[in-house]
Amino acid sequence: MSRRGCGPDANTGAERASRGTSSTTVLDAVRLEHGADITVVTTVQIREVVERLVTAGQRRPGNPKVQVVLDDGYDAARVAHLLDELPVELVSRLRSDRVKRRPAASREESV
Repeated sequence: MSRRGCGPDANTGAERASRGTSSTTVLDAVRLEHGADITVVTTVQIREVVERLVTAGQRRPGNPKVQVVLDDGYDAARVAHLLDELPVELVSRLRSDRVKRRPAASREESV
């Protein structure tokens, strides 16, 4: 099942492991309406892929989690929160110029 990717400028995919093999599904490209929330659109697509795996009998309780791989440009923390109840493992790439802390306060600010 191969599909074109969607996202800001990257691909998003879901991978599943089964009987020592794996397959990859890349999500459909979606034309977003003005003001659409890309995180919600992406999580809906991921949820549909996982539901199709369950319906097709490809995913059963006790199987390894479905690996979801996001490229940079996605709000990985929010995607993880929105998919919290699904059996998925989220992996996301961050841009190398991304800073996850605040700059140190100057001496004047800290007094």
